[in-house]
Amino acid sequence: MKYKKYLNANYKWVKWITEIDSWKQGKTFWIFAINHGNEPVWLEVFQELEKYLETNNIVYWKILLVAVNIDAYTKHVNNNYDDSYRFIDDNMNRIWNKNIIETSSEWQRKWELLSIFDEIDIALDLHSVSEWNLKMLISDFSQKSVVNSIFDVEYTLFDDIGNTWALISYFLKNNKIWFGIECWNHKSSEAFLTGFDAVKNMLLYYSFTNYKPESKLYNQVHLAFHEEIFPTTNKFKFTKEYNSFTLLNKGEKFASDWEKEYRENTDFDLYIWLISHNVRVWDWAWFLFKKL
Repeated sequence: MKYKKYLNANYKWVKWITEIDSWKQGKTFWIFAINHGNEPVWLEVFQELEKYLETNNIVYWKILLVAVNIDAYTKHVNNNYDDSYRFIDDNMNRIWNKNIIETSSEWQRKWELLSIFDEIDIALDLHSVSEWNLKMLISDFSQKSVVNSIFDVEYTLFDDIGNTWALISYFLKNNKIWFGIECWNHKSSEAFLTGFDAVKNMLLYYSFTNYKPESKLYNQVHLAFHEEIFPTTNKFKFTKEYNSFTLLNKGEKFASDWEKEYRENTDFDLYIWLISHNVRVWDWAWFLFKKL
């Protein structure tokens, strides 16, 4: 299987983690990929990053390449890259700020990662989507002053992320520096390039390497989280085909879920961001944002 190295790697007692160490005491940078099994492009980022670091040595500190959900990735590959294998039992990105005990594949992985949680100082969470999308950064409001200096993206989405169930939220809630990249589709070269550049820029900004970034291409648009929607029935549907970050008209009905209707009824400009048109019950489908 491709990327076998990352599938067989171990760090201490935790599987699927590859260590790159400068052997100098300092902070630890975690790069998270394969939160969902159908996002294989990020393992290519791991591979190219190691090649890059052969000639651009880590100046300080340690990097850990974390392949989060290889069980789901293996299912995805072995089933002809079927995108339905995002996870085995539970969405890996929706179980973090829950205090219940479960025994699913994803919950077991959560407990494994939490066993070395205290080693994390700075982290980047890499994601892609099933359809064409934009280059986006997800950040907490506490990092608003630095995102333009680090990332070359079209949109930055701000939220008090510590109040959600996502992986990024758990670590922000526990005072870690954390960013999320979400862009393009699972196998595209654009997703790879965006993720790779984000990693290199963070390594420079936080003094892990002496990499010099190229000039930025985009003037970022900053949006603030307003609402996240979880379909509750298999009757959920959008009223039409929406592109990412479509400005909704006042009073517009944009989705329904059995007898429930979703309409734009705010007093500010509201944008819709679609993750996928093919949604599962209680697996988020889209977000609403307002422009800052």
